[in-house]
Amino acid sequence: FASSWVSGEQTLDSAPTRGIALWHGVVEVNGEPLELEIWDPQGQSAGKSFGLRVLQNAACFVFAYQVDDRQSFTSLPLWVGPAERASPGAAKVLVATKCDLEDAQVSDEEAQAFATAHNMQFIRTSVVSGLNIGELYQLVGESVKNRQTFSPSVDSVAE
Repeated sequence: FASSWVSGEQTLDSAPTRGIALWHGVVEVNGEPLELEIWDPQGQSAGKSFGLRVLQNAACFVFAYQVDDRQSFTSLPLWVGPAERASPGAAKVLVATKCDLEDAQVSDEEAQAFATAHNMQFIRTSVVSGLNIGELYQLVGESVKNRQTFSPSVDSVAE
């Protein structure tokens, strides 16, 4: 979804990321532009080929899973643990992808509980419908700018 946000177009037929992709984009936070550098290690094994040093000093982590792929959700702890150890002060966002699909294997309630347990914001997205793609990066930008952690009492499911 980073390519969709950067290009401003729905990129449904893009090839999967191999290795690590790097994206740049700008959001406005408190009236000021903020450049985001987004590293996409999709397909890498957490802590193995990706390398934990890349995670150090990150301002924010975006953990994504596909609502129609339960394993993508259950494997999140493999990423969350190393990220929290590498950059304990980083903001975190949990992103549900493919929310346009009817056959979800992970409920919003389960995802919100995971997000709350790990002090993350939670947002639902769809590249197909455009649901919350821009909002996701705005949320990331605000998280980076504010470098704050989020209270579990925050209603963080964006519709």
